[in-house]
Amino acid sequence: YLNPTIVFQLVKQDGGLLPTTDTIFSITGNSYQYVYPTLHATPSSNFLVTWYSMDPAASGTSYDIRARLIYPSGTFVGAAFTVTAANSAQYRPVSAYDGTNFLAVWHDQRNVDYDIYGQRVSAQGALVGTDLPISQAVGVQQYTAIGYCASKYTVLFEDRRFSTSISALGRQDVTTAGALQGSNLVVYAGPASAQYPGMACGGGKLLVAWYEASALRGMIVTP
Repeated sequence: YLNPTIVFQLVKQDGGLLPTTDTIFSITGNSYQYVYPTLHATPSSNFLVTWYSMDPAASGTSYDIRARLIYPSGTFVGAAFTVTAANSAQYRPVSAYDGTNFLAVWHDQRNVDYDIYGQRVSAQGALVGTDLPISQAVGVQQYTAIGYCASKYTVLFEDRRFSTSISALGRQDVTTAGALQGSNLVVYAGPASAQYPGMACGGGKLLVAWYEASALRGMIVTP
C-alpha cells in the first residue's frame, strides 16, 4: 500500500459510533508499506494497537513491530513506539493483557527461518525487559495467536518443525514474568495444514480455532 494511515473509531456497545476518531499512525514518502494493525482491548486498561511497518522511526530498512496505546477516552498515551527493530523482518503482531502488562507476539525472521518472539509492554507503553524467543524450533513457525487464561499466556502458532509442507498447531505457555512455562507442545496435527489460529478464553478454558482444508475447525483446550 502506498503511504497508508492507521485510524481508529470509538464504538458504543450497541454499535453506535462515538464522536472520537483520530489518526494513530501515518507514513509519508514514496515507498510501499504494509502495516496490518491489530487491537487488544480490555475493560480495565488502555487499548494497545500493534502493527508492522518499514518505518524510519525504527530500523527503516526492514519490517519492524510498532505500537501505540490509547486511553478508553480516545486520547493517546504518548507517541507511537518501537516494540522491536531486530535484524531482518518481523511480522503480524498480536497481543493479550494480564491485568498489569501486555504481551505482544509475532513471527520473526532474524534467524532466517521464521520463529516466534514476544515482548512485554506496560499499560503506559514502556517495554518490560527484553524480547523473548518463544519458539526457535527447526523449520518455520509463523502466524501467532495469544490469549491470557488461568494466570498465564498461551501462544499458538503454525508449526512446521515436523513437516515442510503441512503445518501443525503449536503451543507455548508464557508466565506473566516473561518466562517460558514448559516446552513447545503440539495442540493439533491433521492431514492438512492448520493455519491462521485464533483463540479466546472463557470459563477457564481456551476455545481454539483455525483454518484447514477450506474449512474452519475448532476445539476446547485446557490452559
